[in-house]
Amino acid sequence: MKRASTTLALTVVAALGLAACTGTEPQPAPTPTVTVAPSGDGVLRLGTAFSLKKSSKTTGAAQVAGVELAVRDINLAGGVNGAPVEVFHRDGADATSFPSLVEKNVDVVIGPSYSVIADELESLATEAGIPLISAAATFTYPTPFTFSTAPSRAAIVTGIVDGLVAAGVTSVTIVRFDSDAYVNLEYDLGMALRDADITYEPVHPFGPTSADAELVTFEVETLQPEAVIFAGPPTSQSSAIIAALGKTGHGREQLWFAGDAVRQWKKPVTAGSLEGAHGITNESPVDVAFADLLEQTDPSLSSTQFAAEAYDATVLAALAATLAADDGGPSIAHNLRAASAGGIQCSSYAECLDVLATESDIDYVGRSGPVDLGDDGNGGAATYASFVFSNANKPTLVAK
Repeated sequence: MKRASTTLALTVVAALGLAACTGTEPQPAPTPTVTVAPSGDGVLRLGTAFSLKKSSKTTGAAQVAGVELAVRDINLAGGVNGAPVEVFHRDGADATSFPSLVEKNVDVVIGPSYSVIADELESLATEAGIPLISAAATFTYPTPFTFSTAPSRAAIVTGIVDGLVAAGVTSVTIVRFDSDAYVNLEYDLGMALRDADITYEPVHPFGPTSADAELVTFEVETLQPEAVIFAGPPTSQSSAIIAALGKTGHGREQLWFAGDAVRQWKKPVTAGSLEGAHGITNESPVDVAFADLLEQTDPSLSSTQFAAEAYDATVLAALAATLAADDGGPSIAHNLRAASAGGIQCSSYAECLDVLATESDIDYVGRSGPVDLGDDGNGGAATYASFVFSNANKPTLVAK
């Protein structure tokens, strides 16, 4: 292992002075300077933890391609602090992949894909001193080691409410997974729906038991809303509830998928039962040139969802290590915000290196646009993409 300690090694240097008794106004104390002890070994090692299971393989593959493309660009520009970047990919469908990445001595983990997994990983990452940078999820309880290049969750709320208003919907319910991440999403949606004069009635959240599908379906049938918002990760229980809702007539145009629920739904959801259903994700536009580069990286790619955010997460990690002159996880965590905002703008790793040759402050504007990590580690942009489901129950992009 390259790190003897798993906690941030912080040295606070404060210049303290006594004010002279001259009758002048007291001067504010200087802001303490925080430094982080180097802990790297000279090679930046990245791990990825994207969901690669069949149900969400397309999105995971897009994020892997984004990371691979970024690593290629970084290494073509000379690597990080003179050494090529290494990357290790693992299936991040659950939290069990994290220990295997720790064994590889990774300095940063790019991922995971889903908010519910992000909440499980944040304590493990903090304990290990390894920053997590998710390209698709935000963290419910941010720590100094959790970051996200995904656009704000507020984008999902805005997109869904705008769509419901345009469709003339006046009453909805929200079917959500039982976790803190989706509690917060439901709360934000509920407030926005009421502000838009749309009647909102909650139903019982679902978890891992088969009885949840029957209960949720019964409550939705009782309320008879004009639209149902579905918010939850892809699981077998999610599929069972979607299938049950479809049988009650709440599939097709009445159903709105939120965030990571936008995926291709297969068995037991019957073909065509979701045709016309809507989906809103918080993701950034991908231009044709970048899409072509992603396809060259992975010719089998069928989606670019969150690939730009994964690319930017990778470049930011490299830039943070460059600013710190150290590839250790604590150093990278400490410098990520500085790389993402407030300095001279640069739009690629190579361009940012050129800026750093004469300046000390950069602002990386990436493939997904301005990242601008905030105090909570999350990006501040609020962009969304709209989807409509096909006869094969597959989301098709209609607008960004």
